[in-house]
Amino acid sequence: MKIIDRYIVREFLVPFFYCLTVFISLYVVIDLCGRLEDILKHHVEWSVLLQYYGAFLPIIFVRTAPIAALLSTLYILGNLSKYNEIIALKATGLSIWRMVLPFFFLGIVISMATLVINDKIVPQANLVSATVKEEHLDKEKAQLQERIVENIALYGAHNRLIHVRKFYTKSNLLEEITILEQDNEERVIAKIQAKSAQWQGNKWAFNDCVVYNFNDKEEENAEPAFFKKMLIGIEEKPKDFLRREASAEFMNYQKLREYIRRLSGSGAKIVQKLLVDLHYKISFPFVSLIIIFLGIPFALSTQGTGKVASIGLSVVIAFFYYTVEALSLALGKGGTLPPIISAWFANFLFSTVAIMLMRRAPK
Repeated sequence: MKIIDRYIVREFLVPFFYCLTVFISLYVVIDLCGRLEDILKHHVEWSVLLQYYGAFLPIIFVRTAPIAALLSTLYILGNLSKYNEIIALKATGLSIWRMVLPFFFLGIVISMATLVINDKIVPQANLVSATVKEEHLDKEKAQLQERIVENIALYGAHNRLIHVRKFYTKSNLLEEITILEQDNEERVIAKIQAKSAQWQGNKWAFNDCVVYNFNDKEEENAEPAFFKKMLIGIEEKPKDFLRREASAEFMNYQKLREYIRRLSGSGAKIVQKLLVDLHYKISFPFVSLIIIFLGIPFALSTQGTGKVASIGLSVVIAFFYYTVEALSLALGKGGTLPPIISAWFANFLFSTVAIMLMRRAPK
């Protein structure tokens, strides 16, 4: 590694970790102030608070690392341009592409770190923070207010695979339910789809049901049966749908992929949404690399970019990036775009824009 590479890496890491520290501190302080009344009222112990906010560290890192990387890139290149260091480097025969190579290296490292943390640590961190929040901080609100849990994936008794789009915790109401009954070899032998289900006594009353039966080749062996209302004696009670592990939000890539495989016979609508989430788990960590790549030509074309200008430019770039990303994900889950294109569309689009801008950047 050349001296200039070590210099850029060193200068990049200082504002990068500074930004992460600021983001984490701001989040903790703002959240702590907002919950101070509940903390004092319920006499929440320090160990519980440390567990709660400690679980948020990997979550905040994953969410804010792209912005911190972009800010650092714009700030470093702005300083190099401001003090004519870029001109000096060009005079030595160093090309722009070679000059910004350390930024690509840093983007890859940050993306790989985000990928590992997002897959190995964040699901468990989400589980811990959600559990502590419900049991210690929002326990009164949870009892008084209707809470909606979305996208529940539950491995039920007797080889049943249950997916619920929404669960209303106070009224014990399920919406958009799909139940797959499998044999010991994981072949689908029956499928139940219902618009809603209400807990009544010790059973679920399903409304607007369609029941499909399959043979050994997982082909329909009869016409589907329609029921306006039917009682199904599944063993899962309302509290079972509140298990945090049952939510797709708390699955890593491997578990979600396995769940999609087992749910493949439930219908395209459910699988489509989950496939978008699956591909997004891989595409999202590369936001840091793409957004650094996108920020470089802006920094090179804006001579003497200062701190305030860097922050403003970062906000604008991030706003457009996350807007396009949110739109593409929504189109994917709605079935307009294929899942893999939906998850990778923003990365591909802004990578293309970055390459075009880099080719037009001052040489």
